[in-house]
Amino acid sequence: MHTDVASCEGVSVRPEDLRSLAYVESMRQQARTATSTIRLKHRPEELWPFVSNTDMVNAQTAMPQVQITARPTGVGGSELTVQSTEMGLPIRYEELPYEWNAPEKLLVERLFEQGPVAYYCFASELKPLSDGGTEAVISVSVVSKLPWFLIRGRLQMILERMANVYKKMDSRAGRPASLGVEAFLDEPANHRDAITRLESRWSSLSQNPRIARCLAEYIYTAPDRYVRKLRPFELAEFYQLDPMETLQFCLKATKTGFLNLSWDLICPGCQGSKAEASSLSEVNPDAHCEFCDLDFSVSLDQNFELTFHPVLTVRSFIDAPFCAGSPSNTSHFVMQKNLWSGQTEGFRLLLGPGRYRFRTSAINGWRDFEIHSEGKDRLTLEPEDLMTLERDPAKLAYGCRLTFKNTSPHFQTLRIENLSWRSQRVSAALVSTLQEFRDSFSSEVLRPGIQLSVSNLTVMFSDLKDSTRMYEARGDAAAFSLVHDHFEIMQALIREYQGAVVKTIGDAVMAVFQDPAKALACALKIQETFQQRNQQEPERPIILKLGLHRGSSIALNLNQRLDYFGSTINKAARIQSESIGEDIVLSDEMLSADGVSELLTDYQLEPFEKNLKGLSGQNKLYRLLLS
Repeated sequence: MHTDVASCEGVSVRPEDLRSLAYVESMRQQARTATSTIRLKHRPEELWPFVSNTDMVNAQTAMPQVQITARPTGVGGSELTVQSTEMGLPIRYEELPYEWNAPEKLLVERLFEQGPVAYYCFASELKPLSDGGTEAVISVSVVSKLPWFLIRGRLQMILERMANVYKKMDSRAGRPASLGVEAFLDEPANHRDAITRLESRWSSLSQNPRIARCLAEYIYTAPDRYVRKLRPFELAEFYQLDPMETLQFCLKATKTGFLNLSWDLICPGCQGSKAEASSLSEVNPDAHCEFCDLDFSVSLDQNFELTFHPVLTVRSFIDAPFCAGSPSNTSHFVMQKNLWSGQTEGFRLLLGPGRYRFRTSAINGWRDFEIHSEGKDRLTLEPEDLMTLERDPAKLAYGCRLTFKNTSPHFQTLRIENLSWRSQRVSAALVSTLQEFRDSFSSEVLRPGIQLSVSNLTVMFSDLKDSTRMYEARGDAAAFSLVHDHFEIMQALIREYQGAVVKTIGDAVMAVFQDPAKALACALKIQETFQQRNQQEPERPIILKLGLHRGSSIALNLNQRLDYFGSTINKAARIQSESIGEDIVLSDEMLSADGVSELLTDYQLEPFEKNLKGLSGQNKLYRLLLS
C-alpha cells in the first residue's frame, strides 16, 4: 500500500447555498487529499459489487452510523441531510448524490453545516491491470476547520482501515456476487453452535437438508441490515439451492414461528423498499418515495415483494445505515453523474451489449438505447430529449462518446439504467399464486375495498364434461365422489406446477399461475393423468375441459379470500367453454408467452376463430389435441 498526502492551503467559508456550483468548486480547489494505492488480484468487475457497497465498507472501516433526512427538491429527487459524529463531535452535512461509472469509479461529496471539516470527498478508482488484477486508488479530500495535523492522522487511519477492507474483499471475490454482501459475511466457525441448533430445529421443514444448513448459516453470519431482508431467491442463487424449495422453506419456517414475513412496496425508480406491512390487510395501494420524490401505485407483480426476517429469539439485529446513498442500493444504475445548470460533461459509454435507459432526477422522462456493433460513436443529449415521444431505442457503439448538456435551470443527476438488470425478488403476485401460501396463510388477504393490479397473470379454468348427465346416471353420492376425486387430482397437480386453486364453482376449477409455461405443462399433465385414469376405470370416466389465457388482472378481497377479476378472467372462462373435452384451448396471448412453444412440439394444434360470449370481435384460439 502506498499513501501520499498532498499539501495545499485552504480555509472554509460556508456560503448561503451549500449546493451552489461556485461553492462546491471553491471547496474542491481548497481541499487537501490523502491517497492510498492497493494492488488486488481480482478484476474490477469482480470487486465492484463489494466496493460499491459503501454502506458495508463504512461499517467494516468502523465509521459511525448515520441518520438521514430527505427533503424533496420540488423538481424531482431530493436533498439529503445526514447527521452523525466524527472525532467525538456532532456533524451535519449535505450529501450530493453519489457519482459512479461501474465497475471502475465512484465518488461522493459532502458539504458540512456542522463539524470539524467544511468539505469531504471520497473517491475510489479500480484500474484494470494486464495480468488480470486491479490497482485500487482510494482517496479522501477535505477542507478542514481545524489545524491540518489534527485531521491528517485521522485520514491516514481511515485509508489504512479501508485498504484492509479492500484486501478482505479481494480475498473473497472471484465468484458471481448474487447478494453483494458475500465479502462481508462472518466466519461460520464463529457461530457453529447456534447454526447447528437452528439447523436441527429446521430439519423437518424440507427434504433437502442443505436448505436448513445454508439459511441457518446465513442468518448468523450476515450483517444486521441483510438479515433484516431475507430474499429466498437471492439466497438460493448464492448457495446453489432450488429457488422454489427455498421459498417454500421460508414459508414453512414462518408458519412454525422461526421467521416473520414482510410485504414491501418497492419504488419503481430507485428500487428501494418504501413501505412495509406485516400483513396484506395493512397494505396501502399508494406509496411515496422520499428519495426520488415520487408517488406511485402498487402492482402485485411489479413493485410488491415478500421478504422474511428471523424472530428476535432466533437472532436480534439493528437496521441502521452507515452511508446515505450507497451505489449498491441502486445497482440497476450502471452510471450516475451530477451536473449543475449550464454544465456540459462528456463520457465514454463502456457498456456491454444490451438495452439501457437514460434518466435524470429532475425530469419525469427517459430515453432508451442499445449498445450495438453498428451504433453511433457520438451522441449529444439534453434534458428535453428525455421527454420525446420517440420510444425506439437509439443504437450506440461500444465506447460511444456521450455529451450531456444540462440546459435546464435545475441541478440534475444523470443516470444510466441497465434494463436487463435482474432482481431476485419474490413478487407478491408469485407467492399469492402458490398453493402452499394460500393453504398456510389463508388469512393473508387485502383489506376490503383495496384493489391491486397484476400486469401478467395466467388463468386456467376447467370443467367436467356432461356432469349433469353423470349426476342423473350415477346418483348424487356416486357422482359427488367422482367430482371430489377429480378435485384432489387437480389440486395436487396445480400445486406441483407452482400454481394455486383460487376457487371451485360447482364442478369447475379456477387456478392461477405466474409462469405461463408451467401453467401449460400443468394442463398437459392434468389431461394425461385423467386419460390414464379413464383407461384404468372405463366404467367411471372423467372427461375434463380446459382453457388457458394470460393477461392483466385485478386482485382483491372477495369473501375473505384473495381473488381476481377483470376481462382476462372473463375471457379465460369463455375460452374454457370452447373445449370439447380431453383437449386444451389456448388463447393467442398464451401461445406467444415465453417457454410455451417449446412444450408444443409433440402436439397437434388446430387454430380457429370464435366470437366469445360477452366479448367483442373475433378471438383467435388454438385447440391442443393430446392424441
